[in-house]
Amino acid sequence: MKLKDKIQICERLIDLPDKEVINYFERGFKYKIIFSEKIEHQRKQIGQKWKEQFPNHQIAIHTFEPEINIVKLITDKEIEKHQYFFEQCAKDYRKLSTKLINQLAEKIGIEIDSKYPMKTLNSSAQTGYEQMGNIGDWKYFFHGIHLCF
Repeated sequence: MKLKDKIQICERLIDLPDKEVINYFERGFKYKIIFSEKIEHQRKQIGQKWKEQFPNHQIAIHTFEPEINIVKLITDKEIEKHQYFFEQCAKDYRKLSTKLINQLAEKIGIEIDSKYPMKTLNSSAQTGYEQMGNIGDWKYFFHGIHLCF
């Protein structure tokens, strides 16, 4: 899911969101807090403080741009509440990945080694198959010993 940006330009320290505002940020958004030249020199210090204050948020202090990006993370309580859903996602992912890897093996004419599947699909220099391609509606590419669909 691509996050939607919400941008807040802060000319003065008083313009920065306070603790209550940050705690109520919505999930699904990336909040870009842009610092003006007047307060930019305090950005890293503020970002470090926010990292400590908000463990349920990802606080990213941009290296070059005068901004801090904040994303609300899922809490342990929410994970526990939706545990069945997450377990089902993992099962669905495994089922789909197994289906796709078997389709790829059939397409390139190889047999998956059930004891050492990672040894079966490695670099094209050793096997001669294409590093990138399509399986139905899925694109795939190899990256070292990893495969991405």
